[in-house]
Amino acid sequence: MMPSVFVIRIPGWRTFVFTVPEHCNSYHLNHWFRRTIRSRLFQEIELGNDQAALQLARPWRLRYLRGEWGETALSCAIGYKQSALAVELVRRGGMYAEDGTLAKAAMNGDLMVVEALLSAGKHPDEPIKDPIFRGLTPLMWATNRRHPEIMERLLQAGADIHAVDCQGHSAARYVTDLGSTSLEALKVLLRHQPEILWTEMWSGIDVLNAVRRYRDNRDPDALQFMTRKFPELDMDEYLKS
Repeated sequence: MMPSVFVIRIPGWRTFVFTVPEHCNSYHLNHWFRRTIRSRLFQEIELGNDQAALQLARPWRLRYLRGEWGETALSCAIGYKQSALAVELVRRGGMYAEDGTLAKAAMNGDLMVVEALLSAGKHPDEPIKDPIFRGLTPLMWATNRRHPEIMERLLQAGADIHAVDCQGHSAARYVTDLGSTSLEALKVLLRHQPEILWTEMWSGIDVLNAVRRYRDNRDPDALQFMTRKFPELDMDEYLKS
């Protein structure tokens, strides 16, 4: 089978000639096509060329252009951890409602971008638009990825600690990931006294409950549970901190 050749002519602008290898499937073809026709703005962001990207970052481009996955230029900059560039794009008006940028910045642990987005008026509970992770708020992502400083900043901005995702789980559900519990994330949540939902009664919530029972009532069973799970943990010192 011979490779396929496609010619796309846009009157008054460009003519694109594409040669598609015979072994390409539809997914690879779609991905390759999107990368080929995307604006150079996204290429400069990907390469880390901040100045070149800023020269191309006109308001209409920030508003209407999309990358290969449908992301905005700001979302692309956050994804490639170009913090200074992302902050400048926020300043230039590159933030839009439901663009998922706050959740992505929280996921990456990028406090500078989180601050910029919140200062620009981004809602602290705006979830990422993803069919798999429907309803996961920035606080849930920060908890899951072990970024206590991001968690604290979001809570200060008014993030709802009791918000639930499509499965009925709140941020407390994400304290434990793959059997590992983040004590720092747990400490942040304890300061804000989250409610415990019955749908979340599993290992991570057991830890949260144990800490609360020991803190409030000095429950010996709770201490035994925590000592068994974290042999090197001094509960009294942990609670003091």
